[in-house]
Amino acid sequence: RRSQDSFALRRSQDSVARSQDSFAAPPAPIHQSQTEPAWRPAGRDGKLERAWADGTREVKYRNGTTKRCSASGEVVVSFQNGDTKTTSPEGTVVYFYAAADTTHTTDELNGIETFEFPNGQFERHFSSGEKEIRFPDGTVKLVRADGGTETTFADGQVVVEEPPE
Repeated sequence: RRSQDSFALRRSQDSVARSQDSFAAPPAPIHQSQTEPAWRPAGRDGKLERAWADGTREVKYRNGTTKRCSASGEVVVSFQNGDTKTTSPEGTVVYFYAAADTTHTTDELNGIETFEFPNGQFERHFSSGEKEIRFPDGTVKLVRADGGTETTFADGQVVVEEPPE
């Protein structure tokens, strides 16, 4: 029932190329043995930048946001409110909402978005419009693109609801 077709929110190759161009050579992960380099001004807008010998680059913006790019292509943005956004070279984006203690993962390769909530609820949203919601008590609810639902309770009882006409 689940669709694995390509993800509707696919980034254009041009925007990816532009973002990579802003940090010429994406850097490698930092090793514990490396000392942290000093921050230095980067432009007139108050940004600070530092770079490691392994190619890792980090930019600190005036609003407190930092962006670290590794040679492997991973980019981690840390916001002042505690949120973090991690983008893998393959295009998977993991956004952690600190205030809500919730993680939202967008996997462009298989067209699935996942949500993990602090109460244990887990959701998968498919590019077809279908959703699978797993509740902490073991209940699983499938929501079809047409709005119909199938709920399987922990005791095995199944309730099917057709979409409104």
